[in-house]
Amino acid sequence: MQSPKFKIYSSSAGSGKTYTLAKEYIKLALKTTSPYYFNHILAVTFTNKAAGEMKERILKYLHQFASDDLQDRKESEGLLKQILEELQEEGIEIDEEELRARASKTFKHIIHEYANFSVSTIDSFVQKIVSAFTEELDFPFNFEVSLDSDVLLDAAVEQLLQKVNTEHFEQITLAIKSFAMEKADEGKSWNGLAGELSVFGKSLLSDQHQEAIDNIADLEAEDFLQIEGQTKAYCEYLETKIKTISQVALESIDSAGLTIGDFFQSRSGVGAYFLKLQNDVFASPNSYVMKAVEENHWYSKTQKGGIKAAIDGISDELSSYLSNIFSIQETEKSKYILFKEILKQTKKLALLSQLKKEIAAIQNETGQIHISEFNRKIFEIVMKEPIPFVYERLGEKYNHILIDEFQDTSTLQWHNFLPLVENALANGHFNLAVGDAKQSIYRFRGGEMELIVH
Repeated sequence: MQSPKFKIYSSSAGSGKTYTLAKEYIKLALKTTSPYYFNHILAVTFTNKAAGEMKERILKYLHQFASDDLQDRKESEGLLKQILEELQEEGIEIDEEELRARASKTFKHIIHEYANFSVSTIDSFVQKIVSAFTEELDFPFNFEVSLDSDVLLDAAVEQLLQKVNTEHFEQITLAIKSFAMEKADEGKSWNGLAGELSVFGKSLLSDQHQEAIDNIADLEAEDFLQIEGQTKAYCEYLETKIKTISQVALESIDSAGLTIGDFFQSRSGVGAYFLKLQNDVFASPNSYVMKAVEENHWYSKTQKGGIKAAIDGISDELSSYLSNIFSIQETEKSKYILFKEILKQTKKLALLSQLKKEIAAIQNETGQIHISEFNRKIFEIVMKEPIPFVYERLGEKYNHILIDEFQDTSTLQWHNFLPLVENALANGHFNLAVGDAKQSIYRFRGGEMELIVH
C-alpha cells in the first residue's frame, strides 16, 4: 500500500507528535539499504532544546534497535514492529533482522558524520542557506547573527532622534516634533517617545507585518505627513458638516421657544440627540429618535398643547435635518473610523522608513544581521533560483522535509519551505508536518496557527 506523500499530523498535547516525527524520520532513514540516506532527510523545529531532544530520541531508538542487550530491545520493540509493519505495507521486502542491521549501520554513520545529521531549528537551517548565498544577498562575508531585537531597535531609534534639526532631515524633524507634541497633549513625556518608537519599530523585524511594510516601502516621511493632512482634513470636514446641521437644528428648537426637554423622552430624545452630535458626530440614534422620524412621535401624550403646536411647526424641518445626518453617517462612517485609526499611526509611519534605514546602517557598520532579515532574503532566493541550485550550494539534497511545531511556522517561513517540499513531492518523496493549533506560542514572531488549521 502506497503511503501519502504529504502528511499533516495534528493533535493535542501529550498525544505523541514528537514520537511520530521521530518514528517517521527513522522509517525514512532505514527505508533503503544505504546507511547514508539520513543525509537526505531534514527535520526542523523551533527551539534548540526541541531539536536536541529530537536528535537524542532518534539516536536512542536506533541504538536500541541495533543493541544486543535484551532490555534495550524490549524497550523499543513496539516501535520497531510498527516501523517494520509500515515498511512492509509499502511493499518493501524487509524482515526484523535486516531492519536491525540497517539501524546499526545508520547509527554508526550518523555518529561519524554528525554534522550531516540535519535535525535543527528553522532559524539554523535558514542561516545555513544564508551562509551559502552571502554574495547574492549582499551580506558581509564574516557577518554575525543578531537575535536581540530590543538592542538593535534602541540603537536605531537613538540614531533617528539624533537627526532632529539637522540638514536634509527637515521632514523627519517635523514628524518627530509633531509626534512629541501629540504625546505631550496626551500627558506623556518626551522621554517616553523613544520607547514608543522602539515598540512600534518591532514590526520591521517581524515576519507578520512584512507584506504591509513592503506596500509602503517607497513612501517617505513627507508622503505620510501629506497623507495625514489630507486624512485629517476629510475627518474635520465631516465633523464640521454634521455639527453644523445639528447646531442649526438646535437653533431652530430655540427659535421656536422650545427646549430639548420638551421632546419625547427628554434626556435621550430628539433634542438630546442633536446636542450629543456636537461631541460625537457618529453617535447612533436610539429608538426614541427613530420613532420621531418614522412614526411622527415627537412628544408625549401629556405634553402641553402650546408645546405640541410649536414642535409640530418645526417637525418637518427637524426630520429633514435628521435624514441628512443619517445619510452622511451611513455613507461615511466606515471611512471616517478607518481614517481616525490611520491618524493615530501616521506620525510613527512617517518615521518607519527612516528607522528601517537606521537599522540597515547599524547592521552594515557592525556586520551583524538580525535573524528576521534571513527569512525575507531566503524568500528572494527560493523564489528566484531553481531548487537543485539551492541544494547544490548547500551541499545537500533533501528528499524529505519533516516540520515539527507547525502551528508556530509563519507564512513567510512556510513559503520558504514550500518550494523544497514541492520539489520533494514532485519526485515522489514523503513529507510531514506535525503540530497543534491550540499550542501556538510564536504569534509574536509571525507564527500562523491558521496554516495547520486550514
